[in-house]
Amino acid sequence: MPTEQILVTLPPRPYAVEIGAGHLARLGTLLDQAGVGRRRIIVSSPNVWKLHGEAVAIGAVLAARTSQ
Repeated sequence: MPTEQILVTLPPRPYAVEIGAGHLARLGTLLDQAGVGRRRIIVSSPNVWKLHGEAVAIGAVLAARTSQ
């Protein structure tokens, strides 16, 4: 599936935002591949969480279960 990457250049460290279909379902795996540690905090607004929170939580939990 095609993805788009946007570089956010904020000090002290720039980071990439990756946009693509199906990314929420694979969130945990994508974070693992990016080298993000196992302890993670997801920050969201109430409106965004209402729309996407369940998919984020499921993607993160499934990755945690399959990577153990």
